[in-house]
Amino acid sequence: MMWKEGDAGHFQNGRKNAVLFYDKGIHFQCKECNGPGGGEQYKYGLYIERRYGIEEVKYQQKLKKTTKQYTKQDYIDLVDEYKEKIKNLCK
Repeated sequence: MMWKEGDAGHFQNGRKNAVLFYDKGIHFQCKECNGPGGGEQYKYGLYIERRYGIEEVKYQQKLKKTTKQYTKQDYIDLVDEYKEKIKNLCK
């Protein structure tokens, strides 16, 4: 599947909490599975557990309950961080 055919699927949903940009909880997902009512949260949880361990699953479930108010500087820092990650991928 080409990257344009997918989304950034979040293991824990929510737009106003600390999991929004948490890398270990965001993975490539087809648009259908990531869409409303199409997600398979249980299977995603199994994937997270296999990849990172059960403690990571528990951590993300706890992190979801944490509210994070992003500032303009937070977004600037995130852009810089991901630009660096992309640069390292292209080496």
